[in-house]
Amino acid sequence: ATVQPLLDRLSFALFALDADARVLSANVAAQRVLAARDALDLVQGMLRALRVRDELRLRALLDAAIARGEALPLAQSSLALERASGAAPYLLQAVAAAAPVAAADAALPRVWLLVADPLQAPRPTVATLMQAWSLTQAEAELALALADGQTVTEHAHRRGISVGTARRHLERTLRKTRVGRQAELVRLTLALSLPLRG
Repeated sequence: ATVQPLLDRLSFALFALDADARVLSANVAAQRVLAARDALDLVQGMLRALRVRDELRLRALLDAAIARGEALPLAQSSLALERASGAAPYLLQAVAAAAPVAAADAALPRVWLLVADPLQAPRPTVATLMQAWSLTQAEAELALALADGQTVTEHAHRRGISVGTARRHLERTLRKTRVGRQAELVRLTLALSLPLRG
């Protein structure tokens, strides 16, 4: 029995890619992502990002998953892909499938590419962030605010705290999550909306 009807019921887009990163199949949500032409396109069987900078990042993500043939850490297996419409970026995660054991298996998927829309994915909670990275409530609230597009200054004003205090929260959050930049923190926070963990 085919699993396609089950895949078509998933809320996130799912692409099956071969060893050359060509699309073998795409569920209904994935077809909607392509039809929107907001971040991804299908060109001669290959997924392409609409922006050159994003295309380089997408290629690197897929190449790493194919080359390793095993699960990569979340930070290396996911990326946020900007959308032409200006909507919240798509969240992508590349999950390596088992490498084929024979040439006859070349048409089997080598990578599953998941594409989640943060506007439709469940938003991580403060409690989730606190548990995932041992953050305080204030630090977790700041991480979520940044992921929602707020600046540190905007968050400080909304919370009624000084900008200096908010910056100290940011410094501690970066240290606890082991990332060096605010953009990486946002990507990591958004990645918690992905349906798989790595």
